[in-house]
Amino acid sequence: MGVFNGSISVTKFFVEGELPSKQLSQTFLKNIHLRRFTELTVDGEEEETSGWCVAGNGLDLELAHQQVFLNSFVVLGLRVDRWRIPRPLFKAQFAEAAAEHLSRTGKEKLSKRDKDEIKFRVNRKLRKKVIPSMRVFDVCWDLNRAELLFWCRATRTIDDLCVLFERTFSLTLREASPYTVADKLIGTSHAEQLCELEQTLFASQLPERKSEETSD
Repeated sequence: MGVFNGSISVTKFFVEGELPSKQLSQTFLKNIHLRRFTELTVDGEEEETSGWCVAGNGLDLELAHQQVFLNSFVVLGLRVDRWRIPRPLFKAQFAEAAAEHLSRTGKEKLSKRDKDEIKFRVNRKLRKKVIPSMRVFDVCWDLNRAELLFWCRATRTIDDLCVLFERTFSLTLREASPYTVADKLIGTSHAEQLCELEQTLFASQLPERKSEETSD
């Protein structure tokens, strides 16, 4: 799903902050490379990782100038990988490891520390047998209009984008909504007036249905 093909379900943002006055493309490209995607490792502590990739191709991490800058647009992909071990498989492996531990130690019940250690071992064991799930979401940033489109509506992924974007570009994303659009149009000097607005219904309410009276 993204810029060039796929779903048209997008989230729009306003980009707030000042762009670099000099060497914008060189500065941005350097920062993008510092925050590009790095793969999960079996022995790592992270359950999920995210970073930049080429739009539409989560496996391409080269991020050359011509792939990122298209006229006045910055086009990127946000790749998100996550370990997804099937729950039934984990429970079965945990139960087997727990039984083996009790038999070996002669204990009748697992302590919290025992459970944590067994979970850690089982998790690492199963990571060697599964491949992390991969999702790629495209980003298109119009530098001239200071607007950004993100081909995703999931709240958690949007949060990931906002954090990564700010760390990369030292700029803030503000999600577009009726309020933020109005605030942008009328300016901060009249922003207080938005808080005084009252809800308006553009369709008449249906009359309440009267209960039917019955007679003997």
